[in-house]
Parts: sequence; C-alpha cells; structure tokens
Amino acid sequence: AQFPDLAATVHTYHLVIVQPPFEPAVSSHAIGSARVQQHTEQLLQTMYKVETGSAARTPGDHCRWCPARAACPTLRERADHALSRSFDGLQPAEWDELLLLADQLEPWCKSVRERAQLAAEQGIEIPNRKLVRRYGRTTWADEDQAENTLLVALEHAGVHNPILRNPGKLRTPPQLKKELKEHINKDVIDELTYTPDRGVMLTTADDKREAIEPLGGKLKSLGEQLKASGI
Repeated sequence: AQFPDLAATVHTYHLVIVQPPFEPAVSSHAIGSARVQQHTEQLLQTMYKVETGSAARTPGDHCRWCPARAACPTLRERADHALSRSFDGLQPAEWDELLLLADQLEPWCKSVRERAQLAAEQGIEIPNRKLVRRYGRTTWADEDQAENTLLVALEHAGVHNPILRNPGKLRTPPQLKKELKEHINKDVIDELTYTPDRGVMLTTADDKREAIEPLGGKLKSLGEQLKASGI
C-alpha cells in the first residue's frame, strides 16, 4: 500500500525468524504479494471501523501486544464493570465471566504499571509512589574461590569438616552467614558475593528501600545547569 511500485514487481515475500536457542534457530515462510495486499486492506478497513466506532473493540489475548492498551476505552469500561461486581453468591457461570474479565484486564494492568514507571523515570512525581533500585538474589562471585576462602578461614577458627555445600553446589550466602556467624565475620562472606542490579521499579512510598533520582530528573537538572552557565 505504501510502495505501489514495489508491490507491482515483487511476487513473493520471505518472512525469516532468527530465534536461538530454538531448533531450528532460523525459520522462513514464503507468502505471495496478493496475500500481503489482501491482509493490508483488511487491516486498514478494521482500523477505520474501530476509529469511526462502527466496529466493536474486542479484548482478548491480542491485547497483550497492543501498545495502546493502557488507554483503551473498552478495557477501561471492563475494569469499571469488574470493580462494580460483588463476589458474594456468584453462580459458576458468573465466576467464569469474572475470570475471563481478569484474563482480559491483566495486560491492561501491566501496561498501566509500565507507563507509570516510564513517567516516573522521566521525572514525573507520582503521589505515594517512588522509584527504587531492584536487586537480584545475592550469590557467589566465584563459587570455587568462595569455598576455598571459607575453608581456610574456618580452619584458622578451629572448625573442621564444615558443611558448606547443598547437594551439588555451595550453600547460599545467607545460609552460610547464619550457619557460620559464630566463626566467621560476615564481611568475609560479603567480599565473596555480589548482588545483581535488576534496574529500577516503581513502588509505594512506604517501601523500606531508598528512593532514587530518576534519569529524567537528572537530565532536567543538568539542562538547567547548562542553561544557567550560558552553554
């Protein structure tokens, strides 16, 4: 539709997906230009009907991939309907209806959180919310080195044949901190571990984690400094 000259000369399109580690890692599918043109026309007609209100928006699994789901009026209407329902005395068919609503609204709820976090990262202050740093589970930086270091430290502390391993691997840092607290300073274990940084997340203001300055706020502050300096 956008490239009529190309559509007139191309007879077959090849769709290629590269997705390791699946087998096969590379897959392809050939499709004729007439089918592409037909799909394009159907898509444009559907978009027109939705925009003009002559076609109903039907929530479903496809909502998961829609970038506009947070602003979808149909999903908002369904959310309002779900919130107005009481759980008391529901019949099996009504439970089925509510579960279907929950399935349809989960992508919308996820999108709301994603958009809110994006806004917060850009420096927008949301009441009762703050950005905090997300961390993964503390683990050993080098398991073999950690085991050797702990064995030496325990030997000096007079502890023999300590149980440092769960079946197949070294016990976790929190487990050994608790188990060895009377024999080894926790700083020795801390030096052997690391905690992965998982980025940021938006949470409630009463969360115990320390709030961080959003990137958008830092950029705004930097821009104001540059402006004040005449750069």
